[in-house]
Amino acid sequence: MFKKSLALWLAIALMLMCFAGCGTAKSDVPKAAESKGSTEEVKSTVEVLEQEEAFNSVDEDVISTMESAIEGTPEVIYPLVEETETLTMWNQTNPWMTSFFNTYDEHPGYQQAEAITNVHIEFTSASFMEADTQFQLMIASGDYRDLIDGTTQLYTGGAAGALDENVIIELNDLLDEYAPHYSALLSADPNVYKEIMLDDGTIACFSPIRDLDNYLYPGNGLLIRQDMLDAVGKEIPETYDELHDVLAAFKEQLGVQEPLYLDPSGVFQDNLLAAGFGVAIMTRSGMHQTMPFYQIDGQVHYGIIEEGFRDYITMMHQWYEEGIIGVDFASNYESRHGDYTAVVASNDTGVFLGANTAISSYIAAGQMINPDYNIVPMSDITKEKGKKTHLGYYVSHSGTGGLTVTTACENVPLAVQWCDFWYSDQGILIANWGVEGESYELDENGNPYFTEIMTNNSNFSLQEMTGKYCLYTSTVETTLTYDSARVLLEQYPEIALKAVEIWRDGKDGEYELPERMAMTSDESAKFNGYYSDMETMVAEAIPKFINGDKALDELDAFAEELISMGAEECIALKQAALDRFNER
Repeated sequence: MFKKSLALWLAIALMLMCFAGCGTAKSDVPKAAESKGSTEEVKSTVEVLEQEEAFNSVDEDVISTMESAIEGTPEVIYPLVEETETLTMWNQTNPWMTSFFNTYDEHPGYQQAEAITNVHIEFTSASFMEADTQFQLMIASGDYRDLIDGTTQLYTGGAAGALDENVIIELNDLLDEYAPHYSALLSADPNVYKEIMLDDGTIACFSPIRDLDNYLYPGNGLLIRQDMLDAVGKEIPETYDELHDVLAAFKEQLGVQEPLYLDPSGVFQDNLLAAGFGVAIMTRSGMHQTMPFYQIDGQVHYGIIEEGFRDYITMMHQWYEEGIIGVDFASNYESRHGDYTAVVASNDTGVFLGANTAISSYIAAGQMINPDYNIVPMSDITKEKGKKTHLGYYVSHSGTGGLTVTTACENVPLAVQWCDFWYSDQGILIANWGVEGESYELDENGNPYFTEIMTNNSNFSLQEMTGKYCLYTSTVETTLTYDSARVLLEQYPEIALKAVEIWRDGKDGEYELPERMAMTSDESAKFNGYYSDMETMVAEAIPKFINGDKALDELDAFAEELISMGAEECIALKQAALDRFNER
């Protein structure tokens, strides 16, 4: 029933993402499922889309490329096998999923996939906090599962390293025959293919493919108390000087104890407040971990040894001395964020980091204490009015995750076909919408919409319910995510959507390193040998420079010590990876 409408949605999603790339070769592995050509529906769909006003801005060459790429895609016949076969998978559990299920075997998405493909997945799952340790233990034992979700992020050297060391297999020669849906998506635009392939052109994993037009990012940013601004007669600040004056007024006129609620690391997520100085300096923030490397005009920089780092630290130390930042800001993460809503709902702080999806909760909690409580999103702070920051906003067509097929897999064709299912019409529908009749229904035109159990649930938010039903939020994004992302946006309160718009407009991501650039195994080993101690030293030093435990006149010696520890070597290794990515 939904075949025709799903073909339309797939084409729409492809248009939105402007996919392009190159399909890959043949395979001599015995075929495990029949397929037949089915092109007229997709071809006619693309013709309809060419006429739609909503897509008038799309280049005609892209439409032509898309049509050519999709035209030869065969229709795979399900089930893939007559009798149920089992594949094994290692993955990480997601907190949203664990609110509803003990194991992924209970997830309705995987249950539907099994009913359609006749392939059962036996899961070995690790919690988020234990994933790295458990992954390394599995690799060290040599007892791999057939499929692994996490190789690209957790293996030293990423997918390239896992290939070199015979942990996973190359997929290029398998895609056209056993993964026609995935192959078609890679064949439509070089940007997608460039991000997913390795430096030598190898396809090593089934990667998530994103609808960037509907991608909810950035999801976090700075929030400020509008009622406090009104009380002190100030406007929303745009520059560092204006922010300083606002925070000082909060303290002096309103008695706010901690006007700026700074992260214990001394740096906000996404380098907020630091990015205006043109540097990335965030090293770690609770569960978030990143690296303070970035690029300007193709040249890699390490923010901690740049002048902008000194400027940021000097400013934050001054604010600390003035009482704008709390005396105990550097206390541990749990004590600072254990009940974050209660903290930001109090009258003890005026500017803080927040999630767009939580703004309504913050306001509701705050108004129980103070009926006038109100918060609004604040754009990135810069040195001059009207400027944008260049960090904190880089979203690729494909995320860093993905499913890899290991050398332990005894039925490679079936494993590849099962992965490809998630890029088919049915797989995309399940991953994005869940279970028909429960989480979604189809309207008279065959378009899905979430049911009230999702949108009007008294116990769980829509975001939480997608964790129960929609695989792209509760497990790996190994699918094409599209329409339901837009629906999620529509379900958010207006203030949440406004926050995304304001946070996004304040930055352009021009300095960010590509998400999918990668070092070789040797480079990763060398980099980690240098960087591990550097990271520890920086993470310990930043809060101390801010609160005065380390004197500012030690900054020069601090930078010199980092250089002696290998900062320049780390820059060179990152530069080599960036150069190769740019040459793909």
